[in-house]
Amino acid sequence: MGIKESVITGNVEVDCVISNQWETGYIVDVTIKNSSDKPIEDWEMVFSLPKEIKNIWNGRIAKSQTGGYRIQNLGYNGNIKPRESVSFGFECATKNFEVIYPEQIIINQMVVSICKAFMFQQGYTFA
Repeated sequence: MGIKESVITGNVEVDCVISNQWETGYIVDVTIKNSSDKPIEDWEMVFSLPKEIKNIWNGRIAKSQTGGYRIQNLGYNGNIKPRESVSFGFECATKNFEVIYPEQIIINQMVVSICKAFMFQQGYTFA
């Protein structure tokens, strides 16, 4: 797919990329980048998303409630060194190819403002 949304704040950037999509679901690959000179320890990401997360990898759902999630690290990927990143992904259930990105993102109690950048890859061939 190659559709990307970037969310940036002072020392953290969150990239959400739709890597696959079908009529009843889609995959979101999330990368949390630490652009500071200090580690981000024991990261967690809180966001609103009015879709059901069916599967998740490289993270765990610590809490879910109507329209929102709290995703935590798995221990082995809990700290983000300066100038490095961690990634996790999840599958969302949807209808009629509808895609909704995570919004109102918070990383370790730090609100991350939204900066959208949609990128479409060229060269798809449809039969």
